[in-house]
Amino acid sequence: SDVTGSVTSAAATLSVYEAPNLGTGAKLIAYWDFNDANVSTQTLDSVHGFVGKLTNGAAFTAGGGGQSGQAGDRAMDFGNVAVDNRSVRVTDIAPWLSAAGLADQITVSFWQRWSVSITSCCSSFWMVSPSSTERERGVQAHIPYGDSIIFDTAGCCDHATQRIEAHISVLDPNFNWQTWHHFALTKSNAVKQIWIDGRHIVQGTNTAALPTDFTELVLGNQPEIGNNLRGNLDDFAVFGSALHPAQISALAQGTSPLLLDPYTFTTLAGSAGNSGSTDA
Repeated sequence: SDVTGSVTSAAATLSVYEAPNLGTGAKLIAYWDFNDANVSTQTLDSVHGFVGKLTNGAAFTAGGGGQSGQAGDRAMDFGNVAVDNRSVRVTDIAPWLSAAGLADQITVSFWQRWSVSITSCCSSFWMVSPSSTERERGVQAHIPYGDSIIFDTAGCCDHATQRIEAHISVLDPNFNWQTWHHFALTKSNAVKQIWIDGRHIVQGTNTAALPTDFTELVLGNQPEIGNNLRGNLDDFAVFGSALHPAQISALAQGTSPLLLDPYTFTTLAGSAGNSGSTDA
């Protein structure tokens, strides 16, 4: 069914008459580079101005703390100890996530660096879906959980329908979690993939389709409890498509999600304004 209601952000207030139109090409839904720290309590995405609310100690790093190391590049810091609900929480993105669910296509791309030794946690992000099992786990990643990188969709934790995973010690015994790495997680209907630093690490078949009732995106934690990442996220992006290898490679080399080719802004069908395109 179509998404109804309203979406409010710092950029615009829009009435939603139909499910959002995700456009063509890479279908970038949202992108946070975390570089604007002028308002310490929120971070805005660069596509629609979706508002990420910093909660319980999530904070911007100093300039130069982002994955590029350049002076103006910041990241989001989730500390180095477990804190309930230390996260960035985004609700106005929900209709766009549900539109991606209708197509059963999604890519989540981000850079991550741990500040401490790895523990048996944590959630890098959590897309909340009330119809999904195991704490409304619509789309979620443990990077890592012990030795495993885990990518769950439409609940947890069935390897035939919901979960793929990779054991990092088998892939790279010398993997250094305390340096920046790029991660891309894709789903195209039943086919799911995990990419690290532009390398295709694992592919699996999960038959459960993405949910279509998303209510929230949580960065750096799972909702409500102290399962936060002990480290930093940077350049977090969500696409309503399964990116192809050349696009993922470009992101892993530092290309901005805004510069992927082809690329169009996603728009709300039936609504005026807040649209644009870089396609010819």
